[in-house]
Amino acid sequence: MMPTGIPKLVSRQKTAPVKAIHACIANENGIRSLIQGRTALTDVIDLITVLYNRDWSQSKSDKAYNGATPPVGGGTRERPELFQFDFITDNVTAMALRNLYLALQQTRHIIAEFDSWVDQADIESGDTITLEFLDNLTGIVIPCEQSPGNFNQADNIKLTVLI
Repeated sequence: MMPTGIPKLVSRQKTAPVKAIHACIANENGIRSLIQGRTALTDVIDLITVLYNRDWSQSKSDKAYNGATPPVGGGTRERPELFQFDFITDNVTAMALRNLYLALQQTRHIIAEFDSWVDQADIESGDTITLEFLDNLTGIVIPCEQSPGNFNQADNIKLTVLI
């Protein structure tokens, strides 16, 4: 969703990072503002069926969709409510989305959260970046936020990266 509230489909390069981040902000004691963790086990989804081609004359339910991809993943963790795509009308796009979401959600990922400088403000959610200060790991930016500074602290950007 764009800041104007108008949805926009943005295709991104699959492999080429948009930007390299050289360092993260450290406090006055030299300690980096880096928090690392893993995605929650409840976020792991290993069985996905995508419902698409919604019939708008029916109320929103599984029956309102005219198309469904074959289930893939072979696991037992499924959240079908996340994979109902109202505006997808063809099987090829639905299967590509199914495969993308399965690749992203079938395992737990490392999450790195850190503060960086304002010159990283051009980075958006969904961008692929390289974290040079973490042995050149590459990850996808998930929601980032700007933190206005004050008398004691400069403006900064808080980035959360899925590795």
